[in-house]
Amino acid sequence: DVDAGAYNTCLIRGPLNESGDVWCKGRSTVGQSGFDDSANQTAGSGSEAWYQLPITDAVQVSAGADHACALTKEGKVKCWGRNVNGALGVSTSIVPEFTHIPQEIPNFRAKFIWSTFYSTFAITANGELYSWGNDTHGVLGHGTINGHTSTPTKVEGLENVNDVSGNWYTVLIRTGNEDDARYYGIGNNQKNQISNSRKTCSKRNTTHLKRLDENKNENKNV
Repeated sequence: DVDAGAYNTCLIRGPLNESGDVWCKGRSTVGQSGFDDSANQTAGSGSEAWYQLPITDAVQVSAGADHACALTKEGKVKCWGRNVNGALGVSTSIVPEFTHIPQEIPNFRAKFIWSTFYSTFAITANGELYSWGNDTHGVLGHGTINGHTSTPTKVEGLENVNDVSGNWYTVLIRTGNEDDARYYGIGNNQKNQISNSRKTCSKRNTTHLKRLDENKNENKNV
């Protein structure tokens, strides 16, 4: 697995379809590439070499802007980087600013993770969606705006979630199987990236999108 964030790249080295070691490179001024480069805040040029993190059983990595996370074969979630708004999933009293050391989220298991620029999302084994971190534009989907949290919190109103993806402050979610898939959006809708009516998303709550098969005749490539 490999993922590119805003300023860094992380990957897993190991046998195909098996867990492996996490390596990152790039900017690490707040520890997002897994090494301490906090003294280089002004230049922030990043590392040209790959850096190995102390994670040996990862099955997925996901990089944001100032943080990154890894999912282990046991379903543990470990994050590192900037934690000012709780993106690492651990209390800001434990990591008040940032760390290059992976932090395991206590009492939490997942089967899929996704890091936006400043927030983190996870799908659990029973198809529930959890989110934590920066809540600008209500992107966490908790019915709040700027309700930043370091605690993985369930996004209510969704079940059988099987995919999540997003960037900055907009996130799209897929539920169901191929025959009954539904798509939802949460967060910033200023450019109609969630709904064609910005008014319907003015409260930044979870918004049900049109099913893609409703437009098959008009959009042959969908």
